[in-house]
Amino acid sequence: MNSMEEFFESQGRFANLSNNEQICRVGWFIHRIKGHDRFSPRAITDEFRSIHIAPPQASVYLQRLANRKPPLILQDKRGYFLEGRERKRLDDILLPNANTAAVSKLLSGLVDQIKDGPERVFLEEAIRCYRVAAFRASIVMTWNLAYDHLRRWIISDPARLQDFNAGSRKRFSKSPKTEVVKFDDFDDYRVRIYRCLWIRESFF
Repeated sequence: MNSMEEFFESQGRFANLSNNEQICRVGWFIHRIKGHDRFSPRAITDEFRSIHIAPPQASVYLQRLANRKPPLILQDKRGYFLEGRERKRLDDILLPNANTAAVSKLLSGLVDQIKDGPERVFLEEAIRCYRVAAFRASIVMTWNLAYDHLRRWIISDPARLQDFNAGSRKRFSKSPKTEVVKFDDFDDYRVRIYRCLWIRESFF
């Protein structure tokens, strides 16, 4: 997450916060995300305008926050910066949101790398589950994606399919054997393939 727009979206109810809290959070963004150790009233104003929100009078609010007892913002010749305890408070609130937003963006970028079809549907559903913190459901959909991709990878190459059938006859010699000829034939191997993947055994 590098832009103020992404940071704003990760906040959810940013616009409903007090001006003091908004100023502190934008200052935190400048510190933690942009990597600047100082900020000015102009820098705060520019970040608000970048997300099309009317900025509060940054110079006025920064001075008020610096004059509080204890202060939330400190000032020196180089500019303003968050007081240590205030920065720690915001770290506890905002770092999880920032990390989640970054992962969500990274996952969304994967969607465009997959052609339309079942695999794309599985990935989109996994991402939707992740974004609403339904992590177990996201894991299930990710396994479905992996299983679907594995089947397509095997059946797309005659040599791999031949190796698969040879391996299945050897590994499951005591089980009813089904030769995989078409895509749907893999359904007889779903649990067995999951088991091999789970314990990191070679199927072939």
